[in-house]
This record gives sequence, structure tokens and C-alpha cells, in this order.
Amino acid sequence: MVEFIASAAGVGRMGGSRRSAVLAMAASILGAGLGALVGVPIPIVGPFVGILAGAGLGALVGAVIGESWKGRDAQHCLRVGQAAFWGRLLGTFGKLLVGSVMVAVVVAALIWD
Repeated sequence: MVEFIASAAGVGRMGGSRRSAVLAMAASILGAGLGALVGVPIPIVGPFVGILAGAGLGALVGAVIGESWKGRDAQHCLRVGQAAFWGRLLGTFGKLLVGSVMVAVVVAALIWD
């Protein structure tokens, strides 16, 4: 959920519309699913990398489509799409970092208990 909010915040920060934010979130989910399928042939890390890349590219494409639909110029559409892409990736990495800290705290508690 954090990564979706980060993607929508990136769209909003660049002056994107609500339509772009919603399409970025929806396309991000679709892109993650397609990325997982594309990454399957690569053992262990393939699906994870595919999910990250697919979700980021999906957010970019969704935001660009949303802005184009509103009649904005191509440069603005791409700028909003890039903000959605980076928001999605940074949100995912932030979530991964928080999860890693949680695992580290549990492991430390088990070791010192």
C-alpha cells in the first residue's frame, strides 16, 4: 500500500491529475503481474526483479496515459510518468527497508533472549 501512495504522491507533486494517479496505480498492479511472468525463467531473482520493473513501468505508462487523456502536452505527460515510476520504486524500497528492520529486530530479540 505504501508504494501505491508514493506513486500517487509523485503524480500529484508533478501536477498530475487524479485520473493519472488512479491509472498509475492500476497499471502498476498489471505491470507487476506481467513482470512476474516475464521474470519466471530467471531462477530465484527473476520474478522479484520482474515485479519491481513491471510495477514501475506500469506506473509510468498509466500516468502518461492519464495525462494524455486529459489533453496535456507530451513533455508534461512524461514528467508525471517519471514521477509515478520513481515514487513506486522508492515506495517499494522504503517498504523493503522497514520490513528488513522488522526482521532484524525479531532476530536480535531471539538471539539475546
